[in-house]
Amino acid sequence: MIKTTIKDENLTEHKTDCLIVHCFQQEKPEEFLKSIDSRLNGAILKAYQDKRFDGKPNKTLLLSSRGLLKADHVLLVGIGKK
Repeated sequence: MIKTTIKDENLTEHKTDCLIVHCFQQEKPEEFLKSIDSRLNGAILKAYQDKRFDGKPNKTLLLSSRGLLKADHVLLVGIGKK
């Protein structure tokens, strides 16, 4: 069974198996993702630049944090246009 919790806190400090982040469809990551992307050495920005993720509805991208965040993984989930 999957346990889901919604929290309003610093995403880089949240301890979890998988941090799920909803993203709007756009050309580059949203501002709030910069702190996570910085910790992941630019992996999120690179995914946008390489067209591996763009925030389109139902698109997902699973990234390993490789110990750089308290979360083991980051799952980006596209939710479409604002």
